[in-house]
Amino acid sequence: MRRSRSLLLGLVVPMLLALAPVARAQSSSVVLFGVPGGKILSDKSVQITAEGQIVVSFHGDAGTGCATYGLCAYSGTIVERPRTGAFAVLVYRQGGKLRQQLSLALEPGPGQYYTAASVERSIPGQPPGRCADLQSNALDDLSSTPHHGAVTIRLFNPGGTSLSTRCAGPLDADVAGAVPAVTIPLERLIRGRMTVSLSGTGTFAAHGFAGTVDSTLALVLGKPSKTYSQPQFPSGTKTTRIRALSERLTLIRLAGNLGATIQGAANPLVCRLLDSCGLVGTLGFGAGVSDFTGDVVATGPATRPYRDFLAALGLSAGNPRGISVEVGGSWTMGPVMSDLNQFGTCTDSGPGGPMVLDLAGSHREFKGFVDATSWRTRCPGPTLDDPANPQLAAVLPRSALGRRTFTIELRSAGAGEDDGYTVALHGHLSLVVRRGRISQSVITAPAG
Repeated sequence: MRRSRSLLLGLVVPMLLALAPVARAQSSSVVLFGVPGGKILSDKSVQITAEGQIVVSFHGDAGTGCATYGLCAYSGTIVERPRTGAFAVLVYRQGGKLRQQLSLALEPGPGQYYTAASVERSIPGQPPGRCADLQSNALDDLSSTPHHGAVTIRLFNPGGTSLSTRCAGPLDADVAGAVPAVTIPLERLIRGRMTVSLSGTGTFAAHGFAGTVDSTLALVLGKPSKTYSQPQFPSGTKTTRIRALSERLTLIRLAGNLGATIQGAANPLVCRLLDSCGLVGTLGFGAGVSDFTGDVVATGPATRPYRDFLAALGLSAGNPRGISVEVGGSWTMGPVMSDLNQFGTCTDSGPGGPMVLDLAGSHREFKGFVDATSWRTRCPGPTLDDPANPQLAAVLPRSALGRRTFTIELRSAGAGEDDGYTVALHGHLSLVVRRGRISQSVITAPAG
């Protein structure tokens, strides 16, 4: 579960990322996380009610190498029941060019789970096991970039983690092609008031598993939201003007390594539910990093001089008091690798997930955490996606803002537990970044 960015970023990040209406920027320039300096031209969102479900049935498959990965013993089902979501389209101008960002994501209803796994483990001569787990994963990034004015909607994103549970099973990439995608004109989608059928049945065989995907999912699109060129607040709301300076960060290098030692819970009443009794092993990330976006953001009253914001960023003389500064970023690590032993060895790799950095500053230093949101492979194991689980602690001296290039140190925040597992995170990362282009925005927000 990711921590949110600051209130400011919640106001200026495009609706498609938040999947909810937010206050609109009044100035000619806004700061989009990862897209600095863009001017919003239109912003539309269509709420979705989802009906039906997706059932993925699978078993270990010798033809695709289940013995190589240690997956032959597993068979079961994963059921996805999304109930709500949104389709959003943001049109903006950046660098003299018109650009679009699309988002289509589905989620469970409030307080609900919708990814349910039931997986059997059967090894000759060994006691059988059964893993039953519930997760509230999101089906996200389901829509493609418009091509010839049309958008393709698919059930699974090849880089997604919606099928990830603590049980063994296929990844989204393994089943992404099992059910046909649907292509619809963009203009028709953003008018809403239609039903998109994603029903169908298909088969898959990949990376040690084979099976079927049976979908009865239908997306009922509601009335599109209005596009606001001015902030929309309830009558009588007191407002204030806020200025934000965002300085883009470029990744120079990321050094170090990060891993975890895991063990099934000692309490048999707990480990039997997830079939983690006696399981031991390691998880780790491979080399490489991609898709880095980052920024240093200074926010304060719009009445303050521009030079004070530059002073808060460490770029000039001025009075930085009363101006808050945050350092944020996200990137994708290299592949995650598992080496686990439980009545046999399961060794597998999966796509590395996003890591999200959020640092808040005091007068001496910035402190915060990094969430590593995907540690899953096809083997059983913990999800490590709960804030109570071990994460990386991050620290940056305030004096670093006086340099063009600086290093953010990321280290283990300690050991913890995940349902059915104990986890010890180890290693460290050094994130070396260079400062760059500055973008400015002035927004209207509720006072207080």
